[in-house]
Amino acid sequence: MMFVHAYQSYIFNKILSERIKRGLPLNEALIGDIVLPVDKNNLPDPKNLIRVSRINQEKINKKILENKAFVSGIVFGAETKFAEGEQGEIEQKIVEKEKIKREDFIIPKMPELSSKGLRRNLLATLKKIDYEINGNTVTLNFELPKGSYATSLLREFMKTDVRDY
Repeated sequence: MMFVHAYQSYIFNKILSERIKRGLPLNEALIGDIVLPVDKNNLPDPKNLIRVSRINQEKINKKILENKAFVSGIVFGAETKFAEGEQGEIEQKIVEKEKIKREDFIIPKMPELSSKGLRRNLLATLKKIDYEINGNTVTLNFELPKGSYATSLLREFMKTDVRDY
């Protein structure tokens, strides 16, 4: 399963990188995006997908500003839904370039390795952050939601090549 999830993360990261390269916002819903509202625990709910249209775009973007909804990207699997609009174009292009299909994530002989896929938020909410500066050393303490990567956050602070960490 670890290999399957790692590959899905790789695809998600390629899609996210392309959205960033195109200058599309991560914290603003565009028509065609799929948004995840927060659940009762204030976590993005990947089971409750909302497609953004001209009719609901303004209301959804208000919820995003309030941290009550998040723009999502595809974690490709057997049952995931593509976004529409430019985000959908990005998702489909990368999946096609990888030469994968939904059926590739269904393993009949080992169903425990199958993956339905899902959608996950493009941005994670930083819960709290503290820092301490001591000479040339900076110590950061922070909390991220489950499924978020501290290395990604640290890369944004350090703005340096990973070989220099």
